Amino acid sequence: MGQSNEDSFDFKHLKVFFGGATHGAGPGGGDIVPVGTRLNTLGGQTFSLVINETANYAHDFTIGGYRHIQHTAPMEDMDSYRPGKPMTARPLSYTASQSAIAGLYAITDGSSVDLLDHAAAALRGGARMLQYRDKSHDARRRLAEASALIELCAKYHIPLIINDDITLAQTCGAAGVHLGQHDPDIAYARTVLGPNAIIGMSCYNDLDRGQAGVEQGADYLAFGSFFESASKPQARRAPLDLLPQAKTLGKPLVAIGGITPDNGHHLIAAGADCLAIIRGVFAAADIEAAAHRYAKLFPDFTDCKNE
Repeated sequence: MGQSNEDSFDFKHLKVFFGGATHGAGPGGGDIVPVGTRLNTLGGQTFSLVINETANYAHDFTIGGYRHIQHTAPMEDMDSYRPGKPMTARPLSYTASQSAIAGLYAITDGSSVDLLDHAAAALRGGARMLQYRDKSHDARRRLAEASALIELCAKYHIPLIINDDITLAQTCGAAGVHLGQHDPDIAYARTVLGPNAIIGMSCYNDLDRGQAGVEQGADYLAFGSFFESASKPQARRAPLDLLPQAKTLGKPLVAIGGITPDNGHHLIAAGADCLAIIRGVFAAADIEAAAHRYAKLFPDFTDCKNE
């Protein structure tokens, strides 16, 4: 990975973890140091952010105002990852056979320094699926964030789905991918990610597209926007009676678009298995409470936390 460029760190402090004495050992301790400190001279000893070659690559995120370095994928993955470039598949963090595709489906809204904290709050609130959605082109940061989210989701036994990017899902070992109209087809995603990946498909207001998705092997079908959406104001609107028709396709249904705790119950009653929420959760002042309000709409929701 080479020497870190301290100019790239824009946080007040850097939390550095020192690994154990043997290869593969997890972090054994930590220190808080000013960002301006040269990493290769701390304590008079040479070290890098990656503790050893068998450790996972260093990715960073923030909790409580400090920048954390952790490890979740081989170093060669970080150095060679490029969107759309095939790579050796990593083990899935979750499989479709293990997953009940139902409940609150929280979707992140781009990158932020609080991404991991916000995602954790959504999971504590009752989200049963999480999608990493970031339309930027910063491949290294996106890989780091997705990998960090996989570790978080594992604590809650929740699948992480990657929006659009099959290569990113493959590289970080996410549970699956969600594909839209202009993304590669399901057959290609299945070839890359394997038979156990969760592959979802946006069907908008098109029942025929849903049928095609079933034939291609989609694991769930997403319909909407059912209401006016701040996240996608130009999205095609879907009528409520589309859900009972789509139910005959025999796949879990995800409803999306302008959904609130006040209107979500209509979608569930019409046949939606999941409610996909972006800003209704992540733009809320209290993300955990907002997620909980959505989660409680589902009749089989049990208010337990898996920390």
